[in-house]
Parts: sequence; structure tokens; C-alpha cells
Amino acid sequence: MRQARLLVLMVFLLLMGCGKRGPVRPLIEKLPQSVTAAELIQRGNGFLLSWKMPTENQDGTRLDDLDHVEIRRVFAPPAEFCSECPTPWPLIARISPQLPAPAKRIKQTYLLVDRGAETGQVAHYRLTVLNREGHASVPVDLQRIWRRPQAAPVLVKSVVGDRSVTLEWRPASVPEGASFVGYQLYRREAETEFSLLPMTIRPLEKPEFSDYGLRNGQTYVYRITRLSEVDGQRCESLPSAEIWVVPTAE
Repeated sequence: MRQARLLVLMVFLLLMGCGKRGPVRPLIEKLPQSVTAAELIQRGNGFLLSWKMPTENQDGTRLDDLDHVEIRRVFAPPAEFCSECPTPWPLIARISPQLPAPAKRIKQTYLLVDRGAETGQVAHYRLTVLNREGHASVPVDLQRIWRRPQAAPVLVKSVVGDRSVTLEWRPASVPEGASFVGYQLYRREAETEFSLLPMTIRPLEKPEFSDYGLRNGQTYVYRITRLSEVDGQRCESLPSAEIWVVPTAE
């Protein structure tokens, strides 16, 4: 009798051990968030694309394995593009935080200049963040129609002073259908390149500007553009000719 009970117990334990196991659940993949503050404007004969890198994953955890931002672009007439169709999106750049070229990094903002569109075409840009495992964010798409570049303002006068310079320029007329936003002023020293960002926080309303706090004897180079808005899209004109000045003590 005792042996029979032991046999039943052994059979029960064997049946319990042979239960069917469910499938192995994969680890949850951490997907990076998308780029932020993405913007696209026409600047002269090119487009200026700007954005900021994300700092978190989609689940709210810290993004500490960001690898690069993949930028793809299509130029096409408005009626010939379908964002949902399997149209190839040519890759034009991979921008890494460690090696951002061909983009420029200014503080937390990345900027990339791109050219090649023709009048009437729409430029479509797609930015996708990838981490080191190759997991991708939700892409961010930006579109702008390409318009004939607007004429540049003309710098007509510069007056140097003690650590200062005053500039005046002749404004170019705003094209029909466009509204005036302001002027963008750029400055560099003779040995450096112009920044992709204007030196003033807001566009200038008047065709004049006084720059203070300069170094006497140092050569400074300025140029100016006009910013306008057409159909809700901002466009920056071609840049003016450069003007070179050297502040001197009075």
C-alpha cells in the first residue's frame, strides 16, 4: 500500500515537471525619442535645417547611447511626391554628436546647409534618431517649397569708433505676396568663418545697427540679409556684399 502511494506521488511530480512552458519574452527595446526644435527655412540659394538632439528614450529613461541622426531628403514637384508611398529617400548625412560634420553645432543646436532644389520644387527632409543598437525613433518630416532667392540688401555706410562700428544699408524691396520680418546681421573676425546663426537674438527692424564692445585694431567682417515670410514660411534673402571694418580709438 505504501509503495502504491509512493508511485502515485512520483507520477504526480513528473506530471508537474512536464508542464508546457510559454514562449520566452524578449527584452523591451529602448527606442530613442525624436529630434526636437526641428526647423527648415530657405536661406539665399540653400536650405538651413536645424534641430536639437533628444536626451531621453520614449519610455522616459535617459538616452545614453545615442549614435547619430540620419537625414534623408527628396526634391520633387508638389504633385509628384507621396510621403506614404515606397519612394526612396536618399541619405544625405549622418550627424553624430561627437563628429557633427557636415553639420555645425552651436551650443545645443545642430545646423546643416543643403542645396540643389529648383524653383517650384518642394524639399522634403526626414530626420531619424538611431541609438548604438540601431533602434530608431519616430521620424520627423519637414517640407518647404523652393522659391527664387530674394535680392540682398546693400550695405552703404560704416562708421568706426572706439571699440564700435555703426552700419547702415539700403533695403531691397520685398517681393509681392511676401511680408517683411526684419534683417539678419552676421559678423566674423577676419580669420574665422561666419556663424550660421545671426549675431542678434531677434531680426532688426531698422536698416541700421551699432555694434559695441569690439577690440580696437581687430578686423571685423559684416554682412546682412533680409528675412521675409511667404505663405507662412520664412525666407532669408541672398547675403549682402561683405564690409570690412577696423575699430580705432578716437
